[in-house]
Amino acid sequence: MPTKRFERLNSNRKLNFARLLPIRQSVCSFKKYRALCLFILVTFLLLVFLLVLLLWRNFLHVPCPLTDCPSLADCPLTDCPLTDCPSMTDCLSLTDCPDTKPPMSLAQTPSTSRPPPPSRCPNNSMFTFSSVVRFSNIHLPFVVKVPLGAGTFPCAGRSVLGVVLVMSRRNAAVCREGIRRSWGGAVPNNVIIRFVIGNASKAEGKLAAKDDALLDVEQQKYGDLIRYDLEDSYRNLHLKIFVAFEWQMHFCPNAEFVMKTDDDTVVDLARWKFWVDEKFRKQAEGRAAFFGFVMSGYIPIREVDSDWYVSEKHFPGKLYPDYMQGGTYFGTGQAVRAVMAQTSEVVGFSVDDALYTGILAEHVKPPVVRFQSGRAHFRGNQKIVPQNEQCKKGVPFIFAAFSGSLTPRFKSVEDYKRVYEQIHTAKCKSSATNETKTDTN
Repeated sequence: MPTKRFERLNSNRKLNFARLLPIRQSVCSFKKYRALCLFILVTFLLLVFLLVLLLWRNFLHVPCPLTDCPSLADCPLTDCPLTDCPSMTDCLSLTDCPDTKPPMSLAQTPSTSRPPPPSRCPNNSMFTFSSVVRFSNIHLPFVVKVPLGAGTFPCAGRSVLGVVLVMSRRNAAVCREGIRRSWGGAVPNNVIIRFVIGNASKAEGKLAAKDDALLDVEQQKYGDLIRYDLEDSYRNLHLKIFVAFEWQMHFCPNAEFVMKTDDDTVVDLARWKFWVDEKFRKQAEGRAAFFGFVMSGYIPIREVDSDWYVSEKHFPGKLYPDYMQGGTYFGTGQAVRAVMAQTSEVVGFSVDDALYTGILAEHVKPPVVRFQSGRAHFRGNQKIVPQNEQCKKGVPFIFAAFSGSLTPRFKSVEDYKRVYEQIHTAKCKSSATNETKTDTN
């Protein structure tokens, strides 16, 4: 019996070898087909290599080079999820810098929790960035869309004095055009301007689609809109400011100053730059600081019908801490990062200027410094006197005005041009003492 089993096994082996023999003889008769065999083998290995490379690029992260971002020198080379996007290989790890070492040195400022990384490019024209509005009472995901191209990271690889974030309404195309054709058209080369615009409310219905189409055209033409997918309304201004500051921290983290303004304002940015060099940078002394018209001793409004209503649940205090009037104010990059690091510990509500430059600024330890720049630099309820402005070194103090100063509302492009011209061409007081007068603002 064992002998028969052995003979059967031996017979099977012979049979299998007999089946394989023709294949061996036909494929690998190297004397006759050696070149063909080598060609097939090399081609096969090359195809396998290309397939592995394709899978690796699609599913794995490629280290992102930061050679064009000198301001991020402290950040390690971390994974960059967007290296497959065209023209986006230089500075895509801005969101991947560990919170222990923010883009600019700020040892005294606690860092925010690390937000989700940007999503992959959905197409060849727009770049999406995802994050979350974080307050103690709010956890609201949002997506920002910006044009894909050279302007996606406008501050990369260069020194930036300031970022101007204009809070704009969806249907305010005339205002945006007025800004572009007046003060927005005279921007120093180290200053960036962006308009921040949210989504339509459900009540807008068919008008929303029309506005979206017009915004798409505007974005394609100018490329200066920051569009996000939360409802854009007056009661949601605190969400809008969060999105704007979050964009600045991720897309322009090396800006020395950050200005918040509205689309019914005028700012002479060349003169603002003069006063930054002459005064504001010296006042800040490297600290987290805000500059503007300080609102002091203001009582929260408890009338439910008011646009500025705040419930005692959201803010139980009797007085707001000192805060900056919201038409136009600016702060150091440190100040923005400092207040944004505290949002998850504070109740969010719609009075955005009191929330960010008052309550959150006070919550930072040590508190963010708030400098009273007063009526000399910012005009809200006072007229511009073109021939009689207070000056220093021959330069008028005034550089910003918002609705209420000398126009009830900006209704046309010409309104913006007229007010900007009045500010830009303002003359100093004739008195010789004006030049040496002590600046107390």
